[in-house]
Amino acid sequence: MALSKVQKKEMLSRLQDSIREANSLVFTDFSGSEVKSLQALRGQLRAEGAQYKVVKKTLFTKALNSLEIDISLEDLPGNLGVIFADDPVAGAKISVDFAKKAKKDTFKVIGGVLEGGFLTETQVTSLAKLP
Repeated sequence: MALSKVQKKEMLSRLQDSIREANSLVFTDFSGSEVKSLQALRGQLRAEGAQYKVVKKTLFTKALNSLEIDISLEDLPGNLGVIFADDPVAGAKISVDFAKKAKKDTFKVIGGVLEGGFLTETQVTSLAKLP
């Protein structure tokens, strides 16, 4: 069933709030991941004060752009999962570690946002290596 305009506006508003509250965002492609493994990831993130949400690229791009973060996510591969973290390093560390342990090609870090600027997958991996 299609979402109404009111429901879409509510979703957009909640995404904007989550983006405002987070100090960093990590974008992931979770194609092929099992629900059980993603639940384990969510548990790890919750312990660090972070959260993981599956979002539509167009809606999330609209939320970012409305907050003057000029990034388009349409070209990113796969399904989009976003980690919203208070600690800029924690979200990156957990996601990179999780990607290393995941079955081949089932969970990938594909980018992120820090201080309003886009981070590539390589930059997120470098951020994860910080102590």
